[in-house]
Amino acid sequence: MTEPEKLNAESLDVAAEKRAELKQLFPGAVTETINENDESEEPW
Repeated sequence: MTEPEKLNAESLDVAAEKRAELKQLFPGAVTETINENDESEEPW
């Protein structure tokens, strides 16, 4: 008898994937900001 295939229980971050695609298509539309800890971050 063979073992059943184990599935990854993590959910996909579809929103992050879509943001990355948009950033590639429209690089000028995404800007970085500086947060209160002086760290660079994207606004979304």
